Amino acid sequence: MSLDMPAHDTARLIYLGIILVALMATVSRLNRSNIGKALRNLAIWIVIFTTALVCYGFRFEMREAGYRVLSVLVPGEPVPGPTPGSAAVTKSHDGHFHLRASVEGKRIDVIVDTGASAVVLTHRDAMALGIHLRDDAFTVTTSTANGHAFAAPVVLDDITIGSIAVKNVPALVSQPGALEVSLLGNSFLERLSSFTVEGDRLILKQ
Repeated sequence: MSLDMPAHDTARLIYLGIILVALMATVSRLNRSNIGKALRNLAIWIVIFTTALVCYGFRFEMREAGYRVLSVLVPGEPVPGPTPGSAAVTKSHDGHFHLRASVEGKRIDVIVDTGASAVVLTHRDAMALGIHLRDDAFTVTTSTANGHAFAAPVVLDDITIGSIAVKNVPALVSQPGALEVSLLGNSFLERLSSFTVEGDRLILKQ
């Protein structure tokens, strides 16, 4: 059986041996009254080093756990997803995915609605974005929980969710009072590479 070791393993053993000898030499020079204090300090440093090593080794898992906690503490706030270029949001208590989107630079609360063919803004949100429409602009017939309604077609410069940004998004603006909250529909969702539900989280990937 060969006892040969790779050069980097040999160097590591030599390095650890030097540290051990140095520690032993330091302890041997201490009188008995100082040995206890020295050993306590050594134990503290070992704990600090071990904790730092564990934190570094599990840094990705800890970061993901931190994002999950944030999504619970701040419902609707999109957080970075499990892969680069993705965002995640946790399901709300009502079973829907509410999230805060940036639409043309302004924060808008929306509900993800895969059944909506387009992004649909409430009249109130459209006004907040500076979109002012004449009565004759509402030419598109839409179906709502209260029946049929009319909406006005517009194009939004950009919609940003976390690190995901989509430009020139076709959308509709609902008539006043026809919609309570804006909908993030398929004119945005279909521009993504994927959107999947994993447990209680919606993962959006650009």
